[in-house]
Amino acid sequence: MRPIASAIAFAVLALAGCVDAYDDDDGLDEAALGETEQELGDVTIASYGVGLHVVAPASHICFIAGVRGTLISTGFELLRGPQGWQLSVGNGINKVAVACQGPVASGAPTIYEWQAGDRSTQLGPYRTAFRCFLAGYGTLNAMNEASDSVHILYSPWSGWFLGGSGDDDTAMATAVCMNVTKVVSTTTVEAPGWTHVEQQVATVADNAICGISMIGGDWTQNPFNNAEARLHYSPTAGWEVYVDMGRKVTVVCVR
Repeated sequence: MRPIASAIAFAVLALAGCVDAYDDDDGLDEAALGETEQELGDVTIASYGVGLHVVAPASHICFIAGVRGTLISTGFELLRGPQGWQLSVGNGINKVAVACQGPVASGAPTIYEWQAGDRSTQLGPYRTAFRCFLAGYGTLNAMNEASDSVHILYSPWSGWFLGGSGDDDTAMATAVCMNVTKVVSTTTVEAPGWTHVEQQVATVADNAICGISMIGGDWTQNPFNNAEARLHYSPTAGWEVYVDMGRKVTVVCVR
């Protein structure tokens, strides 16, 4: 299967070379560019700005944990290669947060791809001890309607799928999957209009790792480029999700 990078080169890799300057103080939850927010045993969370970044060794598994900025003719993408996991962040996106865990014993995960106009991509048979997370998104248009989304869904009869909804015929997404011991929670949070919502999705005692399995809504609102949907871990409060200004996400927490 061809990498999503080849399809959104103009939206991600090319645009990353002609970018606006962003204030490093605008990181997700006060994290500086590429600075680790938390290390939770074998889990790390960090946020990155426009460009190409090495985020973890190849022996880990990584997925998206937050996005700050607008999604207009741009994208972000996790890739796994000989140098490890790399994150590409396109123009117009302030920061992307990534959660990584490892090393993992199951070997190199497959990165699955879907693009608008195709049938949903099957990720695997339905199993309770198996979950998938978004690893990338790109568009040559915009995610700008409440009905727009890229998401991971399942059917007890057919299995797990990566797909999307809405009118954007250029939308693309990637996903990674992992075997899990337990699913702690699955939570969808939406912030209509110019509101914001903050919600706990897992406690410290849950000993979980959380990632995003759906991104949707209107990602064109907010002229200051600091609207977001992101996860944060606190050693006292556990995992929380923060969403504002038309964005919506589904968060899955597992261990």
